[in-house]
Amino acid sequence: MFYTYILKSKIMRKLALVFALVSAFSLSAFSQMIPWNELKELRKEVSNKHKVSSKYSKGSEITWFKSRGKNAGVGKDFMFYFGFSDDGTLTPLRLKFTYSSSSWLFIDKIRIFTGSRKKGTLKVYEFNIDRSDISRDVQSGGTIKEIIDMSLPDGLVEVLDRIVLSEKNIFVSIELHGDKYTTGGCWASSYKSSYKEARDARQLIVNKRSKSIF
Repeated sequence: MFYTYILKSKIMRKLALVFALVSAFSLSAFSQMIPWNELKELRKEVSNKHKVSSKYSKGSEITWFKSRGKNAGVGKDFMFYFGFSDDGTLTPLRLKFTYSSSSWLFIDKIRIFTGSRKKGTLKVYEFNIDRSDISRDVQSGGTIKEIIDMSLPDGLVEVLDRIVLSEKNIFVSIELHGDKYTTGGCWASSYKSSYKEARDARQLIVNKRSKSIF
């Protein structure tokens, strides 16, 4: 009888522990859900305060915010964007870069040059691109396209933040490196604003989330 009582007590303690864990998980999951009206207002505020467009994907239940696309030279267009899902998940900042030409570049890395070689302030930052983040296609007329669609690595975010937040007008040049040759050009202030627009829009959501239950 005594042993039966101990066995029942152990079972009850285990059940209580399981119930506590399940309850904690449920509360945690619930706290991440965002009321639809709050989500709608937040999307509206982001689009109104920053120069970003938004598009909702019903299939993935994600709102994609993107900066206005910029032309970085002949055959080179890019934009920065991020996603915000209905359950409160916020994606990292992403870059979509399209290179169009008559011959393949086979892009494998991006180089960013800041400062001046003559003044001794030149700095070079290099970032490898994962093959899974690149797609290639041949258009009508023989035009080829190489499209980079990647999450910005922390190192690249730090460099871009330094450029955008600097009080000085830093000269910036971007180079696309391929296995055959490289191509690049100046990154004007209008291109910097494209990154800042997406960055600030995403930061607004981060700030709002930190002040709410989610």
